[in-house]
Amino acid sequence: MDNKADNQVLSQWLSSEIEQLGINTVFAVSGGMIVFLLDDIDRSQRVQVVSMKNEQAAGFAAEGLSRISGKPGIAFATSGPGATNLITAIGSAYFDSSPVIFVTGQVNTKEKKLSPEQRQNGFQELDIVSSVRHLTKFAAYVPSAEAFPELWREAVAQATTGRPGPVLLDIPIDVQQKPVGLRELAVETKDAMSHEIDSRFRKRINRGNRRELRQLAYVSSMIAAAERPLVLAGGGIRLSNTSDLFRSFIQRTNLPVVNSLMAVDALPSTFSQRIGFIGSYGLRDANQTLMESDLLLVLGSRLDIRQTGPDIGQFKKNKTIVRLDVDRHELSGRIRSDVEIDLPIREFFQSLSDLQLDAKAEAWSSQVQQRSQAHRDHLEQPELEFNPNRAIQLISQRLKSCAGYVVDVGQHQMWAAQSAIISESQRFMTSGGMGAMGFSLPAAVGVALSTDANSDFAVILGDGCLQMCLPELETIAAMNLNLKIFLFNNRQHGMVAQFQERNTSGRYVATRKGYSVPDFKRVVEAFDIGYSRADSYESLEDSIVRNCFRPGPHFFELEISNHALALPRLGEE
Repeated sequence: MDNKADNQVLSQWLSSEIEQLGINTVFAVSGGMIVFLLDDIDRSQRVQVVSMKNEQAAGFAAEGLSRISGKPGIAFATSGPGATNLITAIGSAYFDSSPVIFVTGQVNTKEKKLSPEQRQNGFQELDIVSSVRHLTKFAAYVPSAEAFPELWREAVAQATTGRPGPVLLDIPIDVQQKPVGLRELAVETKDAMSHEIDSRFRKRINRGNRRELRQLAYVSSMIAAAERPLVLAGGGIRLSNTSDLFRSFIQRTNLPVVNSLMAVDALPSTFSQRIGFIGSYGLRDANQTLMESDLLLVLGSRLDIRQTGPDIGQFKKNKTIVRLDVDRHELSGRIRSDVEIDLPIREFFQSLSDLQLDAKAEAWSSQVQQRSQAHRDHLEQPELEFNPNRAIQLISQRLKSCAGYVVDVGQHQMWAAQSAIISESQRFMTSGGMGAMGFSLPAAVGVALSTDANSDFAVILGDGCLQMCLPELETIAAMNLNLKIFLFNNRQHGMVAQFQERNTSGRYVATRKGYSVPDFKRVVEAFDIGYSRADSYESLEDSIVRNCFRPGPHFFELEISNHALALPRLGEE
């Protein structure tokens, strides 16, 4: 028996477990209550600890890694303010269903507060578990080293099975340095716990299958008989790792497809069936096709208000909605469907292998595809000399070989979702449900570290977003990450200013009035990152050609008019 393995303390055991998951990078901001955890991970020399500049950024980086690699991302933070700084990132992972494991340090068990009514006993003590219980699939305080293996396996299983999501373990600093017990016992506990979680999940799905599989033949006949069937692709397609099956399904059936924000990359732009992005700021053709359809097949989308608009009756008018989701709670959300299928998307595609459309549906599908292709180069606001949608098109045309796009939140997010030309293997990643400004740069760090060193990603963000995550330029520069950063600078919080224009008579409080930006050229050069500026298509193309295909980071600042809007707006088309 290996006494060293038998006597591993918790921090050592955790390090080896992270390695066994196939994870080679974790993200953290150092702090007193996680020193031992980070030290043992670093001493293993098998897992890289990336030092981020803010705990929120560490969480976003872990989410970026998880979305690309398919493995859980891991972020560490110390107690108190370190833990609370994670909350936005935890919410982002929860709403966008990303498997992220958050580990927080906690004060010594002897310093723990003596009653729930006591505000605090130890320095920086904070009950983070209670704070995030409704933003996680699983959150637990670790009372002892012996209890940790079972809690760890529970956390990993919860993060990665069913609908993925974040989990959190809060570990007191003294517990981190105590033995977990016999290694053999820990392995037995791990295997038993993993089996228990998986078994519970399988039973729920199987119960659904007996009911839902009887419906699939009926659903297949409904789709085949519809005159104007349409697929709404949601983020669940990427989450379920069924992109290839989905593309085969669409090629075989010739069904037209619109997509949510989280499914911009569900189909490459070359697919004739791809009509495009729907919703409040969706494409005209996509929204028109959605309203014309008489049967809507919704795959892994939660149908939030930005997709449907506030008028649910108008959204559902004259159509049958068939909705599939692995999360039954989403099926009973704000939009009730005519047919609800609680089934993994993979099983759905396999079950509808013989689907064939009616001749009327084929004719309509060809018609909307031709209409979409004819309007593909249409630009809103043609009067703008430097149109942001055209700039996005130009960027994506010149970056066909890049691995994908990490996009922040705001007007630029809508322009990118509308106009980015996505190739076969490219990814499109953004903050959806949480809509967290400052997401892109730290998420791009995780993305860059989860892929081949030669893979390059484009980051698209606005000036307001950049000022929320600007310190991570240092992380990118220090690690020489292969990221091309495109700043759409319109010197305002554009999406909110656009709202103010319509709703507060153009009083731009804290969006233009009182808002300011620094000289980004000087800022970027202070981080020793290459800089280019563009205020026209010609200067943008020239700077891309000269700088986009060199290794390492480069920063492109695009000067955009503050009159540029995210158009069209649903209801004003």
